[in-house]
Amino acid sequence: MERMQYFRSRNWLDKDSQVLQIRLYLMNSELGQPNLEQMTLTFYFADGGSVYYSRDFQAIFFEVFPNSFSLVADGLFFLTLCFTGVLQTIVLWRALRDRRMKKYLTDIRNLLELIVIAGGIYFCAQFYMVYLTKEETTEFITNLRAKGWNIYDAQQEDVEELFAKGESASSEILSLRLLAANYTLILTFRFFANFQAQPQLAIITNTLGSLIVEIVHFMVVFIPAFLVYVFSATLLFGRRIEDVSTFWGSMGYIFRMTQEGEYDWEAFQMENYWSSAIWVWSFVVFINMLLINLLIAIILDTYKELQKAEESREAVPWTESGVEHHGAILVSPDLREEKSVQALWYVVRPGYMVALFLLGWAANVALFQRHCIDYGAVLGITKDEMVSVRFLVVLAAFLALLLSLLRTMAFLHGPSAELLAVVLAGYLLATLVVLGGLPRPAMKHCRWREPFTLALWRCVWPDGSKEIPFAEVLVADGLTSVAKLFFDLTFGTCIVSSCRYRGVETAALGEVGLGTLSPLARPELNAAAELASAVEQCSRSCLPYLAWSVPFLIRARQCVITARHAPDALSRDLQRINLAKYCSALPVVFFAMCHARVIPGISDLSIFTSEDFEVLWALAAIVNSAFSFIWDLVMDWGLLHLMPHKPGNFGLRPVLLYPQPPIVYYLAIVLNFIGRTLWSLRWSEQATIFLGAFFLSSVQQAAEVLRRCLWNVLRVEWQCSDRYRPELLDKITMQERRKLNTRRSIDIKRQVEQFPQMPQHQLDLIFEDSAIQMQAQANKDINTEKLVKMAGSLMSSVSGVNDSLAEMMTEESRDSLQSWVVGKTPGGKAEGDLQYKGSKPPRLVDPVKVDSVDSIPEGEEALSEKEELPDPDEAIPIEEEWKTLWLRETETMMKAQRSWLVNASWHLDQLNAVLKQRAKQLGVSGKVLPSKGTPAKVKEPAAFSTSPGRERG
Repeated sequence: MERMQYFRSRNWLDKDSQVLQIRLYLMNSELGQPNLEQMTLTFYFADGGSVYYSRDFQAIFFEVFPNSFSLVADGLFFLTLCFTGVLQTIVLWRALRDRRMKKYLTDIRNLLELIVIAGGIYFCAQFYMVYLTKEETTEFITNLRAKGWNIYDAQQEDVEELFAKGESASSEILSLRLLAANYTLILTFRFFANFQAQPQLAIITNTLGSLIVEIVHFMVVFIPAFLVYVFSATLLFGRRIEDVSTFWGSMGYIFRMTQEGEYDWEAFQMENYWSSAIWVWSFVVFINMLLINLLIAIILDTYKELQKAEESREAVPWTESGVEHHGAILVSPDLREEKSVQALWYVVRPGYMVALFLLGWAANVALFQRHCIDYGAVLGITKDEMVSVRFLVVLAAFLALLLSLLRTMAFLHGPSAELLAVVLAGYLLATLVVLGGLPRPAMKHCRWREPFTLALWRCVWPDGSKEIPFAEVLVADGLTSVAKLFFDLTFGTCIVSSCRYRGVETAALGEVGLGTLSPLARPELNAAAELASAVEQCSRSCLPYLAWSVPFLIRARQCVITARHAPDALSRDLQRINLAKYCSALPVVFFAMCHARVIPGISDLSIFTSEDFEVLWALAAIVNSAFSFIWDLVMDWGLLHLMPHKPGNFGLRPVLLYPQPPIVYYLAIVLNFIGRTLWSLRWSEQATIFLGAFFLSSVQQAAEVLRRCLWNVLRVEWQCSDRYRPELLDKITMQERRKLNTRRSIDIKRQVEQFPQMPQHQLDLIFEDSAIQMQAQANKDINTEKLVKMAGSLMSSVSGVNDSLAEMMTEESRDSLQSWVVGKTPGGKAEGDLQYKGSKPPRLVDPVKVDSVDSIPEGEEALSEKEELPDPDEAIPIEEEWKTLWLRETETMMKAQRSWLVNASWHLDQLNAVLKQRAKQLGVSGKVLPSKGTPAKVKEPAAFSTSPGRERG
């Protein structure tokens, strides 16, 4: 009663109420996909006092794409819908042009295609509406949460808005779900309609089409009889059996009896035994035995008629039709010989591409070593696991020589299927040896095999629990450049498996036939015809094209995993864009397959000519090439960024690790563009006549391999630059950079030239960009996050200086005349071993010692001001005759190291102050430990500057 009084007091219920609806909204954030649950309870009050209720649950998801897989699936659906729309637009235009609209509209397949396109467009629009509604609901829930979920009766506006938005969102999601269910049925019908492409499956679809008229006639008899039994069942058994108490319930129950033939006789006979028996017996005889069996007989008779008609028709196999269509190729001896040579090249070409890639990587390694690029660090391999340049060159030369010998044998004795089989078997054996079949003694000298094998395995089966390493990314990108290698190997395997072998016993008196297993024997004249026929058959197979697309799918999978482990939203979006780039290569493969499979005049499906698919292939190739070229420059090479640049280095990075002039980078951009667009030569008449279409594709594959080797050079450079110089600080305007450059009292470039022992990337990091960045940040407000990043960047730079200094000291200590030890002060006690260079012992001054850190005031909220750094004591000069070049270099490096340490210490002090103040505001007990060995609060020095005429210790 209290609850009833509660309802009455709020005018929810009175004596005239007929319906009471209660709606609840529940936040469910514990699931993998957080949502807002809408629960609706509806009570119906009947006039007789009965109360009925119904329950309804709807979910309003706060995340439209719960994971990357759903985003990929929706993207593929949208691309497929666009592709289908373009194709149907072309078909419709041709029907209008040829005045065949009546025939077009009477074809059930065309109607289904139009329905699929219209339904897909409506589905995308509905999905967009759901997305907008979801955003509005999420924003409202966020604002409501900010209020602390405090909603009272007085805040009726918020309550009404919540219920209105929830009702709108739930209704749109429900309509989208129903649309998706019905749209799936339409796609299923379209799937069955496409069975016309296969003769045996076409019998089923033709049977369904021929049954339409027969089923209409059958329904004229069946529907009245069925409705009679429905009405009679409701009148006869409705009072005792709940399932047939209403008309619609009785219709469902009787339909189930029609299909299953089962009924509840015990319940039927309770009303009236004889009436129930007459109803049941007549139903079983007339409906189950006569009408249903008549329907089955109609279907079987129609199927038998169509099957006999198909068997009586003269069948033309797909391969025979292709041979007939290309009969000129198989008859002409010249063209037959050309096809047999192509069959050999399909098997030999992958080996040449591998040899070229080995030479390219050898050139990459030599270039990295020459310019001190630590490619082993970015690839995650040790020095023992690095492969030598000499080994790569020797291996590539041996592979090319072996393939050339096989080509010579084929030229002397003619290509045969047995020779192709031997080459493929050699590839398989070499792959097994490299992946794990090397003898144990050889394994010790081939340490490079372990990281390479692991990277290949991780490309095929990646570890989804962590981000993809750079080595696996580099290997997967290399596989995309040799994707046609997988196409050639699969095509060659298809050729070998399609040829017929007769065995060695067919040879007689030294004349060996085509079936011999010896690759050195001269085959019969029909060997070329056999290979040419196999090439024709395999050119329409889907397997080579599937193998062609595998590297792009592998790289796309890596993008999905990287996006899943991205640190922020920007990185996640960039990986999704990268995923779209690799997916854009799949239409290129698909249209190439369609172009190869189309044979005009063979079936009714050949509404598209090879020229149509060639145009579509060209459009897809343009999109993929433009996408990939821009991504190469901006993301893979780090070029074309909107940042301050040096004069004459437009579009390049501030840090360039190669000392060549900037024109080399511009040349690399031009060569990369040529390599990306070299496929357009297939429309060049001069190139096609000079090289031929087949060998032109070989040139394009070689150019792609060389382009990838060039890509490796700048990609590894950018990875090293990104590793040693993270973009952690704010960007500096050009005016600030020029102002700071004028304040510098020493020419940095001149100092850089005095350090031959240090890698170029560390030089640029120490003497140029970092100094400018730190001076520009000196008077800016720096928050905690930037302090942490700056401190980490500075300590990483100090580590680089220490490594270079240790390397130089190690190299110089190998010379007995220039050993590195600590000297002593004049007139003082010896502080260590002395170094002797001639007759006079020169001396080194100890590094400047910095005082301990002063305590930070307890009540200080802002950062402490920076004080001037006192100049260190002047070092006693060393006699110029004993001051060698390596000593001057070391002194300058120590000054740079000191400046970096002071900068790092100051920023760490500021970080300590901020953390201590925040801990005090939050009421956290405990103390923030000061950094050890850090200097007092000092002014950030002008990095790497010295005064003329004196040196700083």
